[in-house]
Amino acid sequence: MYKVKTSILLMLFGLGSISAACNKNKEKEDSETEAFDRKAMLSNITTQYILPAYANYDSKTSNLLQAVADFNNSDNINALNELRNNLVATANAWQSIAFLEFGPAENIGLRSQSNLYPCDTNQINSNISNNNYNLAAASNFSAKGIQAIDYLLNQPSQTDTNLVLTFVNNANASQYLLTLATELNSNANTVKVAWDSYATTFIENNSNNAQGSAVSDLVNALSAHYETFVRKGKLGIPLGVFNGFSQTTLPEKAELAYGGQSFEMLYTAIDAIESLINGLSFETKINGLGLDDYMNFVAAKNGNENLSTSLSAQLEIIKDHANNYMNSNMAEAIANQKTSLDDMYQDMQKLVPLIKVDLTSALGILITYQDNDGD
Repeated sequence: MYKVKTSILLMLFGLGSISAACNKNKEKEDSETEAFDRKAMLSNITTQYILPAYANYDSKTSNLLQAVADFNNSDNINALNELRNNLVATANAWQSIAFLEFGPAENIGLRSQSNLYPCDTNQINSNISNNNYNLAAASNFSAKGIQAIDYLLNQPSQTDTNLVLTFVNNANASQYLLTLATELNSNANTVKVAWDSYATTFIENNSNNAQGSAVSDLVNALSAHYETFVRKGKLGIPLGVFNGFSQTTLPEKAELAYGGQSFEMLYTAIDAIESLINGLSFETKINGLGLDDYMNFVAAKNGNENLSTSLSAQLEIIKDHANNYMNSNMAEAIANQKTSLDDMYQDMQKLVPLIKVDLTSALGILITYQDNDGD
């Protein structure tokens, strides 16, 4: 009996020691996470990246609006091409702020208001024909913004001459184009101005990484954006990955499918994510305090390699893929190089757990969104 009691006591003591050790390790991890200067990181990201990126997007949408007005006044091919150039510049600027869907952007649903793809061409044509629409209605979210303008300026089977005549002979079409550009610029300016005051609130929300904190909002928005709108939206859906058992390709569902700059947008999106993670200045690319430094501070690893190194390497791999198709539209690339695009998608998939699992775990961040891909 004595031996039995002694064994039980020793076992309980051992379990208690293990529990204490685990608690100490957890406390050590929490302490390391808390000790990092989150305020300095958030200040750098806000002042050097977020604010100038929003200012740039606001400026590009303003230029686009002026280009629409010039086109409507001149109705010639040169003005059409200048308008197309301004649209691509606006779409590129969008990629730099698209993953900031929290705070002011979330308050007005900036993504839904500005850049849902694919666009609904039937709804667009119906709105123009009827000249009676409410762009604030959810039914019109896919009939406006960058993608709707892309369709209007690059309509299939239309020569540039015929396209110009479409607007010359249809006042409703010209007005719809102007209305879309006006709303796009208005929403951009609303968020840009809101961030001018929200910046302080964001930076000061740094006491921890709990749900609702600045770091949590930033990382969750970044992860959701990459997983759903970059990996899935920019390549997975056009490639047919999410099209059931058939896996039938859907190149028409790509971003800027009509103008043909899908891979340019993908490259810019990945480059912007990399800049944000590494704390780079939006304008000068000077390296400041970023999420990579936070990961290094807590000694986050991916196997034997620093997690920050793994993330940057994977982002570079994806950029190299996208760069290979820079002169191809999505339909051409899928038709001629499907196997290579499948490899690209797999490399894009590898980035998901690095951000969604490893990064969040290292920084003690809870994922607050749901993705229903089933992959």
